[in-house]
Amino acid sequence: MENLGYPSLREMDFDEILNMSSDPIYVLDTEDKIIRANQALAQRLGISLQKLIGLKCFWRIIQTAEPHSRDVKLNMRKDIREFTTEMFIEQLGGWFSVTVKPLLNDDGSIKGSAYITRDITENKRAQKAILEAMEKAESGSRIKTAFMNNISHEVRTPLNGILGFSNLIIQPDISDEEKVQYTSFIKTSCSRLLGTITNYMDIALLASGNMEVNWKSMDMIQVFQCLYEKFQPICAEKNLELVFDIPQGTETMILYSDAELVQKIFQHLLENAVKFSNQGRITVGYLKYPGSCKFYVKDMGIGISPGHRSLIFEKFYQEESSVTMRSEGSGLGLSIAKGLVKLLGGKMSMDSMLGTGSIFFFTLPFGERTNSHQANEKVNIPKLENPVILVAEDDNTHLSLIKALFRKTDTVFLTANNGSDVVNLCREHPEISLVLMDIRMPGMDGLEATREIRSFRKDLPIIALTAYTLHEDERKALEAGCNYYLSKPVAADKLFEKLSQFGIGV
Repeated sequence: MENLGYPSLREMDFDEILNMSSDPIYVLDTEDKIIRANQALAQRLGISLQKLIGLKCFWRIIQTAEPHSRDVKLNMRKDIREFTTEMFIEQLGGWFSVTVKPLLNDDGSIKGSAYITRDITENKRAQKAILEAMEKAESGSRIKTAFMNNISHEVRTPLNGILGFSNLIIQPDISDEEKVQYTSFIKTSCSRLLGTITNYMDIALLASGNMEVNWKSMDMIQVFQCLYEKFQPICAEKNLELVFDIPQGTETMILYSDAELVQKIFQHLLENAVKFSNQGRITVGYLKYPGSCKFYVKDMGIGISPGHRSLIFEKFYQEESSVTMRSEGSGLGLSIAKGLVKLLGGKMSMDSMLGTGSIFFFTLPFGERTNSHQANEKVNIPKLENPVILVAEDDNTHLSLIKALFRKTDTVFLTANNGSDVVNLCREHPEISLVLMDIRMPGMDGLEATREIRSFRKDLPIIALTAYTLHEDERKALEAGCNYYLSKPVAADKLFEKLSQFGIGV
């Protein structure tokens, strides 16, 4: 065959061939001494090729993260074969695919081994990124599935109770005792449904970073009093003792925070404690430290197993075991509580022992006290005779409910279903004593209507009564000129309490 001028393999220097490769290549003798290597390996190690040749104990210089690969030379001597493995080589700065080929004498004995390495660091990073993306997608899918299953259960179940007992309560053969019982069931189902909706709103606001904080000086003893009044009857139904452990000398303790959010944190922790306790005591207390206060809620319930403690604050999570059946609830309470604590600048932790009980801690800073003032002072006027209330409401059901609450009074009602009519009626009827203002109405909304009314009737009491429940909505209503802000569904006693401050009694 004609030689076209290219050198034959025999004519080419073997080292020249090795140095053509950008992959590190080296040969070890039976004593692990480098007897041949290329420039790529020398450059990777930062050692000249001359110093590299003859270097002993090469495996002490290049270590692998995979323990089984550290015994490559031992395996080589046990079974003479070629193989490829992946290892992290610290001195070469990355992950490598290493092909090991035994070098044999004529009699079949080993005289050394050749190593051909290829940098696969970027491939490993790409694989890791793909795996993380897949895990994130799977996690998102699990959360989505959990959300759909949860919302279906937690909305349909109370609705079933509301619709079922509402149909039963109007049956002609129902006794008065049964009516009272069915009404109680309806109220319980309504409270559960409202709690579910509130939880979904809160978790959405926390996740999106839109949860508003209304910073004010607050008295924690008043918060505890409200919590006791709400949860003591609930605990009594389950024969649980509710105790508030107030340290001596701290009978008044002022915190600069958001009273509503702090109360929500305690409500979620107390609801969790009641749900998973069947006996014993639930204790609420706190310890004061310089600059912060550490609160706790302790129960003597079923406790949490060690394997579930790191997951207990996850969304939609409830431990399922032979100890407890899955309880009702959205599975968002602890996640919301922890999110609110973080929002208020604190931290939450817990300790628990299966079968003994749990204790949840959270710290809150005292914060900086400012000279905040209440935007609306209570107005005390004599009780009005034949008061006239203007109800701004475009929902007939809610309008009928308001009228039904006053059915045994001498209150006169005027109604309007849009902001423009509300303003006109206030101009035309100076006898109007108070306005119940819906915020969302067609045309002119309740905020604009309130501002218009304030331009000619500055002292007319206006109470915002709306389905909007965010701090931002409350702030807007008060800034527009409303005296108070009540969110739907509003309890009758709360509404009557506000009305009484303006001389309207029920």
